[in-house]
Amino acid sequence: MKIAKYAQSTVEIEHGGKKILIDPGNYNFEPGRLSREDFKNIDVLIVTHKHADHFDLDAVKAIYAQSKPAILTTKELVDVMTNADVPARLLKVGQVEEIAGFRIVGVRADHVVRGEVIDAFGVVVEADNKRVYHTSDTTYFEEKPSDIDMVFVPINNRGVAMDFEDAAKFVRELSPKIAVPVHYDSPKDSHVNPNDWVKLLAGSPIEARVMAFGEQIQI
Repeated sequence: MKIAKYAQSTVEIEHGGKKILIDPGNYNFEPGRLSREDFKNIDVLIVTHKHADHFDLDAVKAIYAQSKPAILTTKELVDVMTNADVPARLLKVGQVEEIAGFRIVGVRADHVVRGEVIDAFGVVVEADNKRVYHTSDTTYFEEKPSDIDMVFVPINNRGVAMDFEDAAKFVRELSPKIAVPVHYDSPKDSHVNPNDWVKLLAGSPIEARVMAFGEQIQI
């Protein structure tokens, strides 16, 4: 399984010549980065919630026009995409989908912004006996998926996601092989250094690492 990370919380998972793309948000398309047509040959597109750093409608339309992927998202975004002539279907917490050789499971995410409870989910993607967990934007919670090989966890805080300490606690309890911090590309988070978060897991059996924009690793 090959895993690539892009801006903010965008993750691409490839296995057996098939690809899943999660949360292609607007920070990917800043000058000098990607165009909305650069995510090619996508078999499954997952959008975990409506915020622009995770959901860029023009990117979704471009990806659908090129690749015709299966699209899994929230009820709210099913309606938005359908109105834009992009067919999508709902992924609920606890729901399991088997698509393109991947097993996809919707999992809990707790995301509240200025008092609004955001319709959001995390997702576990499994293939080749490897399990990758994308938490989406969430604060800390105790119940977690099991047997995770790699997790992408938000660290930016601002009251909408985990802070450094909660993210480190979450990861220690999850006990994956690899943990990658995400959700620090916003201009509001210019003070956030992901390498400082990685230091919190020093000495643990977990490989905490920062992935650069477009970097790909194999697990």
